[in-house]
Order: sequence, then structure tokens, then C-alpha cells
Amino acid sequence: MNIAEFVEESLSEILDGIRAAQQKNGGDAVGAEMAPGGEKGLLMHGGTYGTFTAVDFDVSVVADNKVTGKGGLKVWGIGVEGEAGVTSQHTSRVRFSVQIRIPEGAKGPKAREINYRPMGEG
Repeated sequence: MNIAEFVEESLSEILDGIRAAQQKNGGDAVGAEMAPGGEKGLLMHGGTYGTFTAVDFDVSVVADNKVTGKGGLKVWGIGVEGEAGVTSQHTSRVRFSVQIRIPEGAKGPKAREINYRPMGEG
């Protein structure tokens, strides 16, 4: 699998999993609206844009250089390919993060009106 397919599939599966969990009994709590400043772990409050998280990737990739001129980056894995030719491979570690918006769950309670009184007035 090439790295583009790996990232695409990983992010799609994460979002599909969140949406599927939201459809189950009690699922409205998944991705529920959070109060500003309530960030925990990888969650970030984006105001009117929603709640975001960072998906961290840490993958080993193999750069293939084949005599045929064909090559590219592949996510590291074990496999056998039946193609003849001379191949040199270089393995590297790639780390990066992708920010995604969490699908919206239930909306939080409406903000209560706060009556401010100047100090000394009771």
C-alpha cells in the first residue's frame, strides 16, 4: 500500500468509526459539543468551526528503486512480489500529524445568563 492510500484509508476509517458510534444508543455523546477551554488530550475547541483532533502518524516507508525505473514510497510491510529485476530499498521513518474535525454529536446545554453585579452590591 502506498503512503497516500494508507493516510486516506486511516483518516476515512477513523471518521467512519466516529459516525457509526454516533448512530448507536447513547452515541450522541460521541463528539458532543464541548465548552471553550475544555480541551483534553488531543481535542481542540475550534469555536464555531467545531471540535478538532490531531491524528499522529508514525510509519516506516520503503523507497524502492527498480532497474525498470518504476519506484515509489510504500508503507512498510512484508510481502513477496514475483517481478524480476534488481531492486534496492531504503527504509525511512516518517512522522507527521493531520488535524481533522470531529463529526458533531449532541449540542451542549445553552449558556445560562449570568447577572454581573458590581462589587459591594448585594
